[in-house]
Formats: sequence, structure tokens, C-alpha cells
Amino acid sequence: MSKTFTKTALFWLAACIAWTLLVLVLSLMAQPPQPTLPLLSWDKFQHASAYALLTLLTGRSWSGLRPHRPQVWWWASGWAMLFGICIELLQKLMANGRSADFRDLLANAVGISIAILLILGWRRIRR
Repeated sequence: MSKTFTKTALFWLAACIAWTLLVLVLSLMAQPPQPTLPLLSWDKFQHASAYALLTLLTGRSWSGLRPHRPQVWWWASGWAMLFGICIELLQKLMANGRSADFRDLLANAVGISIAILLILGWRRIRR
């Protein structure tokens, strides 16, 4: 196994892929499960937290594959936003009771921004 493809990098890549697939499946289900806790059942909170985690997992997995490249976090945020746009387009095209919502994209962007702010803060603390 090469230096850039360590077990840790594979772990983060697998976690990223698993989370991406879970978000995809739940986003395209006609009747996704709804949590009973008030904050967790709020749709926009679900979007923001899902896309914050997607950005963090994507950036972490990519940084494991491309170490010492700080721009991977910007690429990860771009990927997460593009993924969210594709999900909304699929929801619009599919006839399963789901619909596209621009506010979902805004909630996704909030989550992505929170993830980037967390990473920037973490880097500042580490210095």
C-alpha cells in the first residue's frame, strides 16, 4: 500500500462514500423516516447537518489521499454543493412525491459553510 493510500485514508474514504450514499437514498425516498426529536425533525436542520458532515467527510477523505493540500477543503465544499444541486434536480425530475426546494440548497450551503468555518478554526487552533 502506498504512503498516500493508508488504512486511515481508506477508512475516511469509505465513511465518505457511505454517508454520500445514505444522503442520496434518504433524499430520493418517497417517505423518508422522520426523527421524533423536535430539532432533528426540522427539515432545514437535517439538510444543514447532513451537508456539514458530507463536507467534513469528503474533505477529510480527500486530504488523506492528497496530504498537505489545503485546497481540498474548498474542493470538498464545492463537491457537496454540486451534490446537493444534483439531488434537488433529481427530486424535481422524479415522480415520487418529493419536490425540489431552493431553500434546501440554502440550508445545504449553511451546513457546508459551518463545516468550512470549523476546519478553519481547527487549523488556527493547531498553529
